[in-house]
Amino acid sequence: MSTETTNSDQDEIELMACHGITKTSVDRYHYKTWSYSNISDAAAQARREAESEPSR
Repeated sequence: MSTETTNSDQDEIELMACHGITKTSVDRYHYKTWSYSNISDAAAQARREAESEPSR
């Protein structure tokens, strides 16, 4: 990953500083085509799907 700051990155930094805006990273959990903000919801969907599949 590059440590260089582009003009658009610098513009974003300045805009955030000017208005007191903060930025955070958010973890996402993916199960097939779905995306969840917490592991419990992702696991619940996986369980529901496993329960609905016919036994082999």
